[in-house]
Amino acid sequence: MAPLRLCAMAPKSQSTFPALYLFGVLTLLLCPSGLCDCRIFPSIAHGSHKDMSSFFSYTTVVQYECDEGYVLVGESKITCRNSHWSSPAPECKGIPDGL
Repeated sequence: MAPLRLCAMAPKSQSTFPALYLFGVLTLLLCPSGLCDCRIFPSIAHGSHKDMSSFFSYTTVVQYECDEGYVLVGESKITCRNSHWSSPAPECKGIPDGL
């Protein structure tokens, strides 16, 4: 008797499905979405942010930079783990004319 196969999946995706399923289960066990919500990054006026997190990390790392004519005040990188940010988002302050 031939093994039971799922018709909707291609053979290649069937071999990766168990690994992805296990990764998803481990993620939910280690960090349920209701407890670990670091997906919304604090935004800043006159600047931008970039997600610097590694794919397999449970810590979110965000790096900030300011637009031209502004200077960053505060930590340029902040981290989030278990819904708690390491520090408040930095601010971008305008550089006074003549400096």
